[in-house]
Amino acid sequence: MNAIDAERAVLGCMLLFPAETESVYRRLSPKMFSAEPLGVMFNCCMKLHKQNMPVDVVTVISKLGDDYKVLIATCAETVPAASRFDFYCDLVLDAWRVREMKQAAMEIATDELGSEEIIQRLSDVLARQNVINSTLEDSTAKDFTQGAIAFLESMYQPDTSIKTGWQQFDRVVGGLQRKSVYVISARPGKGKTDFALQIATKVSMSHRTVYCSMEMPTTQLMQRIAARATRINSTKIRDKALSQDEQVKVTRAMELMAEHCKVVFDEASMITSEFVEERILKYKPDVIFIDHLGLMDKGNKKNQWEAVAEVTHRLKALAMMHNVAVVELVQLNRATDGRKATQGDLYGGASVEQDADAIFALNVEPIERFLDGDESVGVTVDVMKNRHGGVGEMQFAWQPQYHNYIPMEVDR
Repeated sequence: MNAIDAERAVLGCMLLFPAETESVYRRLSPKMFSAEPLGVMFNCCMKLHKQNMPVDVVTVISKLGDDYKVLIATCAETVPAASRFDFYCDLVLDAWRVREMKQAAMEIATDELGSEEIIQRLSDVLARQNVINSTLEDSTAKDFTQGAIAFLESMYQPDTSIKTGWQQFDRVVGGLQRKSVYVISARPGKGKTDFALQIATKVSMSHRTVYCSMEMPTTQLMQRIAARATRINSTKIRDKALSQDEQVKVTRAMELMAEHCKVVFDEASMITSEFVEERILKYKPDVIFIDHLGLMDKGNKKNQWEAVAEVTHRLKALAMMHNVAVVELVQLNRATDGRKATQGDLYGGASVEQDADAIFALNVEPIERFLDGDESVGVTVDVMKNRHGGVGEMQFAWQPQYHNYIPMEVDR
């Protein structure tokens, strides 16, 4: 979002949600708006607020005239989410500060000044910025008492974590916690999509879920879900080699799941962090899956790791901002073939590790032939990082023919 859009979003929030945005008058001023008409609108709202008059569309138009109708409507349409109001204000403030400092630097550069005068002018610029920093309302900071009160209040609130139904997983990880990022990692073809898709369908029985896939169309994902639900080998479904009884079984299973699964599949070929946010705002999910991180659009950055860092930071910010759990699928590098993976083996390296709340690495036993019937292969899920609990290993049996994971529960 650019500065002008942020300015419009701030004004849109003020007009649509006046009771929730009163703090804006302590944080911004008309001169901070780069477009003069927007500054005029803000000034009008500020005067109405001081006079205890309503700050709404009708009142502002009555004060500014019909010439502002289109601009006011544009501002109202620019608001993606009122929950991001603080973010919009920060963008406006930051853009204004950048303009102020650039202007001051230009004046210093064009004036014929001696070294001492340049130093003094630069010191004045920095001093003004420090004053702004010290007077800004810091709504994110809490002293110990405030933090303790917030914690005690949360202790008596209902558990909002998203349970998978896998008892050991939920016990170790605490389910999928909101405002958290989870990484499911494995080598290509080693079951990470099956693992993630099974979690997605399980949690979608009780929570809104979005599954973004850049590798596989929805029909192929549904093929995997159908195979797991019916225990029919997925190659038979793929090759359309089902008997009439099997066709009926698949149809009934999918109809039943359709009644209960609250999951949206998105098979966009290219996904950006902005795209992810659009889906969050549109579908309001409790959890969103990204399959997989390596295929996300990283812009024009030449440095791959810098680009990945920007994407992972943004996804973490979205999780925090929108109170959702984000699950990222991540490739492990080829060096892990034949040995246990470490966090350094993740695609994206330290950036992915830093922004993740929990990291799972799937270590699959060697598969020497095609599995049939109810055969399975052992999978060790290594919990390499877990901010909400301990680390260790969980055991699963994987049936690739059914795209099914069976947790091998252990005693506490």
